[in-house]
Amino acid sequence: MADLLTLSRAARLVGITRGELQQRIRRDELDTFEGKVSVSDLLRAFPEARLEDDSSLERVNRIKSAATPEKEPKYELPSAEVLAERVNILSHELTAARAELAGYGDLMDALSERLALLEQAAGGEERGRLQELSGWLAAEVARRPREPRRNAALLAKATFLRMLAAQVEVIPSGHEFFVEGNVSILDAGLRSGLALKYGCTSGSCGSCKARVVTGRVLKVRDHEYLLSEREREMGYVLMCSYTAVTDVMIEADEAKGEEDISRQHIETVIRRVDRPREDLVVLYLRTPATQRLRFLPGQSATLELPSGTRGSLPLACCPCDSQNLEFHIHRGSSSALARGFFDHDLVTGGHVAVTGPEGDALEDRGAGSPMLFIAYERGFSALKGFIENAISADDAERFHLIWISTTPHGRYMDNLCRAWSDALENFAYAPLVVAAPLAGDEGRHALEEALGQVEDMESWEAYVAGPQVLAEVVTPLLQARGVTPERLQIRLDEEKDAGAGA
Repeated sequence: MADLLTLSRAARLVGITRGELQQRIRRDELDTFEGKVSVSDLLRAFPEARLEDDSSLERVNRIKSAATPEKEPKYELPSAEVLAERVNILSHELTAARAELAGYGDLMDALSERLALLEQAAGGEERGRLQELSGWLAAEVARRPREPRRNAALLAKATFLRMLAAQVEVIPSGHEFFVEGNVSILDAGLRSGLALKYGCTSGSCGSCKARVVTGRVLKVRDHEYLLSEREREMGYVLMCSYTAVTDVMIEADEAKGEEDISRQHIETVIRRVDRPREDLVVLYLRTPATQRLRFLPGQSATLELPSGTRGSLPLACCPCDSQNLEFHIHRGSSSALARGFFDHDLVTGGHVAVTGPEGDALEDRGAGSPMLFIAYERGFSALKGFIENAISADDAERFHLIWISTTPHGRYMDNLCRAWSDALENFAYAPLVVAAPLAGDEGRHALEEALGQVEDMESWEAYVAGPQVLAEVVTPLLQARGVTPERLQIRLDEEKDAGAGA
């Protein structure tokens, strides 16, 4: 069928997340054909879809900006070479479509003539049936140019999107993402929350080697790694050095778990040191361009200061921008590393050694299910990177964040959470102040009220981060609302010293 759209492109056209579209399909509100949806069915399910402007583009842009505010703006125009190739391909498709349409027109004319001849030759009841059929056919032909006007508008918008961005499907996982501007396939995949295999990102190591199964790609960067003649014949390219010209399918490796990512040691540079409160340091580090830290959301890393003081902290950043690392350090921690940040005045340009990743990753086990996040004060740092990655993946139907603190001052990135809520229609942010002990009646009641705002909780994936008492209080409350142990993942507050200088 000519008007079939992939789920990712269909979701983008009507301005919703892919996860929400998948939920509609699971509720039998939308039919699929081999994993795609038709334009007509999409418009019936979303009659309010605005096709006269590019508001969906702007909305996706806001989502990406909210998820990764440190990165460059999205939706850059492709290069003249890529744009010319896409225009050429689309013009051939348009010519073929016009030829096919003309053929159908000739067929309809021939069919009408044939029916007229049959009417003349028939008699009685048979002639009446043929006249009825001819009348129906004439009426259908007469109204067709008016009825599919919205279908045509949606297809025109889909064509415009194809000019700006190519879609990549990864096998065998089935993951999909868009390549915009002149970014490489690798960078686009990482920005979309995928754990693609890579190493140097500069074309030297060959770790990001992938096979192009269908579609056209274009080299945007020279690379030192040499593919064998056999590999080139089979369609292998380095994802860090090629962009997608058309929609493509690639065969590529993705990390399925912690065991698929090797431990790395990187000398980083302090890019920025923020002190939003007297008892908090937010540290931004930058890795060399040729040695990014590959990790999964929810993992940690060991930091080592020039003094030799070392300690492990959660990576409070999205793996989709693995050159820019973020850590939250709190005063009052028993960690020698934390004390080192407050006892010494670390400045921009200084060096910090990073070793990792470490620990278990947080997992998206729900395949598009809504996500509930519950953090207590500094526990937010253990969830922040996972939330950003989930937003980048654009695969969950809904998000709901409850950030608990003893005072409003404890929610040290409150503005960021409100920005997520403002940018995403499916993101709810519920700040919660609980001055009383969490384990007491008042604290438990406050949590019960906050959880009461989440409907149908048995379908949600839940992620909890904070002290042991939070886990002890919130676990039975979640289980009482239908959250099974398999759908609950917990991160306990811990800052570990490691080795010399601790």
